Amino acid sequence: MAPMLPREVAYGFIKVANETMARPIRQLAEAKGHVTAAHRLVSFGGAGGQHAVAIAASLGICTVLIHRYSSVLSAYGMALADVVEDVQEPFSVALNDTSKLALAARLEALKQQAAAALRLQDFADDAMVFEEYLNLRFAGTESGIMVPKGDLWDFQETFNAMHKREFGFVFDKEVLVDDVRVRAIGKSARSTEESVDAQIERLTRENGLSMVSEGHEFVKPVYFDGSAQDTPVFRLENLAVGTQIAGPAIIADGTQTNVVPPGSTALVLKSHVVVSILEQKAAKKAEMSEISKSEAVDPVLLLIFGHRFMDIAEQMGASLQKTSVLVNVKERLDFSCALFDAQGNLVANAPHVPVHLGLMLTCISFQAEYWKGRLQPGDVVVSNHPMAGGTHLPDITVVQPAFSDVRGGEFQEQKMVELLLHKPAQYEGCSGTRRLSDNLLDLKAQIAANQKGYPAHW
Repeated sequence: MAPMLPREVAYGFIKVANETMARPIRQLAEAKGHVTAAHRLVSFGGAGGQHAVAIAASLGICTVLIHRYSSVLSAYGMALADVVEDVQEPFSVALNDTSKLALAARLEALKQQAAAALRLQDFADDAMVFEEYLNLRFAGTESGIMVPKGDLWDFQETFNAMHKREFGFVFDKEVLVDDVRVRAIGKSARSTEESVDAQIERLTRENGLSMVSEGHEFVKPVYFDGSAQDTPVFRLENLAVGTQIAGPAIIADGTQTNVVPPGSTALVLKSHVVVSILEQKAAKKAEMSEISKSEAVDPVLLLIFGHRFMDIAEQMGASLQKTSVLVNVKERLDFSCALFDAQGNLVANAPHVPVHLGLMLTCISFQAEYWKGRLQPGDVVVSNHPMAGGTHLPDITVVQPAFSDVRGGEFQEQKMVELLLHKPAQYEGCSGTRRLSDNLLDLKAQIAANQKGYPAHW
């Protein structure tokens, strides 16, 4: 690989910084069961607009919203924000028809308490909105989910849906209530401005959108992905509502600088600049194609993919810890998660228990060779055989191959019962597992953690 020019090194630092910023966004979103690509990215801060589009592209997001006052929103927002009173208290009970009346009464009492606090701040009753929550978890687990009350008393159904979205499965166990919570919102004076979507719809209907290439203050060379490109610089205050600008471009005012890279288009609205990343998927596919053809090691891409793979392994570990019912996993953290290539070579591991990794490497290599050419999408390999890299007899390694498109997969519970309970009892002096139910649940938790490593989550 040829030596990198100073501007290439500088641009490499920016790319690594953008991936480093994207990583916690991805972690926080996916920890709640959300897919980042299904959302928009909102930029804050004077420098936010310089990084927002690149970070959005890393997250698979196609639309970025940049408020005209994004650099001063902390101060601006204080004057417009609603006032919130949050009241929460413990309430330990099983979620069922018997406890419904007691829970409803406690929530009503908290509503009155929160309303009284808002009245002291001069909010009228008709300016208050209340949100009711129960903090729920499955019996035997410690990962609670704050579940909002809908129009009906449907906490059970909502909890199951939220748990499945976040962890990929639900337990066949009793649901317990840990806390009750009420969030009272005192509505401040609200802006009557149209939403971003309503403005775009109206401008499109009225033919109010106009692509411009003139009107810039000056042109400067800006470095984008391998080359410097002549980039016009626009003043935001001089652009009319409905103006569209194709990248590359820079849109600036007295408090912020917004970068519109090539392949993107900026739309100016009354209070926002909306950047659409039009060519993201095609450009990403082309970039990956070029990377796969090259045998040279790019230090910038190595760092970026290192962050991405480490992020995946950490998400796998977080999912397993939250859903496990075994003390060794959820409290002692005696587990490890990692990614391997098709030959069983370690690609990335999360900072879990190091001793597992060497043994896991042997296990993955053995299974990759043993099942070579026979694994199908949805298959899961469960192993603890000494010849396949097994360690302590209670330790189980769950291996899941990742294909480009994975669907289906059936948990063969009866076969696992045979292996864990009945088959060991056939030998003199041996018995099956003492906690079959917990073992089955934890296998499902391990499989759900492996799902975080699938390409769909990248």
